[in-house]
Amino acid sequence: MKLINRRFAGSLVAGALAVFMLLLTTACDDDGYWINPGNDEPEVPVKAPYFKLATTGNDTISLDEMENKVVVLFFFGHACAPCRTAAVNIEAKLHMPWEARNDYAVIGIEASNGNRAALNSFRSLTGATFPLLMNGAFAANAYETTIDRLIIVDRAGYIHHKSNIAAGCDLETVHEKVSILLDN
Repeated sequence: MKLINRRFAGSLVAGALAVFMLLLTTACDDDGYWINPGNDEPEVPVKAPYFKLATTGNDTISLDEMENKVVVLFFFGHACAPCRTAAVNIEAKLHMPWEARNDYAVIGIEASNGNRAALNSFRSLTGATFPLLMNGAFAANAYETTIDRLIIVDRAGYIHHKSNIAAGCDLETVHEKVSILLDN
């Protein structure tokens, strides 16, 4: 009986993994369920809303500190599986290439108000080395966004790009736009 249960459990895990992988591979398709179609470029320049939030290390980071920097904001939820996958890729494709620059920053804003332990767990699972800020639901509201989204703030403090699709689906576009902003 135990052998049958183990085989059944193994089949369930394998099946769940297959469904998850299918969702990840189709998430960026035009018909993918994570897509929220819309124009990601503001027609009129929009000043990025101010925020000042605590890090997991008891410091604070504010948007004012990012003056004259290109900043990528990653709004995430600590329990969001797509956010975890996105964070791994954000670390590799958006943080690491320019981490030594003093005119650039990637900041994660936890928008589901998880506690310090939840964010530390998120960091451990994803390997994210960029700052993770806590209690960011009001910031997500101010930016009119949700979890699993990327926003670029330019050096002048204006929103340059506001993603309407999953962060993992927008990495190439954000990388390209950051590269252009940093070169100018």
